[in-house]
Amino acid sequence: MVNPKIIEAIALAFERHKGAKRKGKETSFVVHPLEVMNILLEEKGYDARINDDIIIAGVCHDLVEDTSTTIGEISKLFGKEVARIVEAESEPEELKKNPDKKATWKKRKEYTMRQLNKADFKVKIVACADKLHNFRDLREDYEYEGEKCWDNFNAPKEEIKWYYQSIVRALKKGGRGESIANTRLFKLLEKEVNEFFS
Repeated sequence: MVNPKIIEAIALAFERHKGAKRKGKETSFVVHPLEVMNILLEEKGYDARINDDIIIAGVCHDLVEDTSTTIGEISKLFGKEVARIVEAESEPEELKKNPDKKATWKKRKEYTMRQLNKADFKVKIVACADKLHNFRDLREDYEYEGEKCWDNFNAPKEEIKWYYQSIVRALKKGGRGESIANTRLFKLLEKEVNEFFS
């Protein structure tokens, strides 16, 4: 039986992301959180650690960063653990406020790396699903548009390459954080990133 909170999260994502489009496309933005959810649901068949909080956080991971939704609202609707994961996936307010996305791109991505380096399994696995879908989107755009696809980003190709390779390293890193290098999902992302940028 499906957890009704997952259905509630999907409905909220449809409502809050309404009208938003994927970068450089006419595709509705809500496709992204739903794909992240699908990736996590599939991974759940391989990894028993993936629970409903992780699935719900996957659906909600961009709500605080990209809509008027607050962490408090996420916590009230889905609980403190979902809110904690979503907050860890979100860029801080001071970086979000600058309208010049190109100027803040590197700072925002460096912040993401610092967060991922110290993150636990739940945060890293949601981030991995998020990055895997974004990367597959990029790869498909490249196959369709060629070099023109890099115009859709706030950074040049070499910076995008640095970003994805850094994501892979951060997800793999243990230390204070928890490595997810042994998961199927991480191995998919690492393989696809390495093959694309080789």
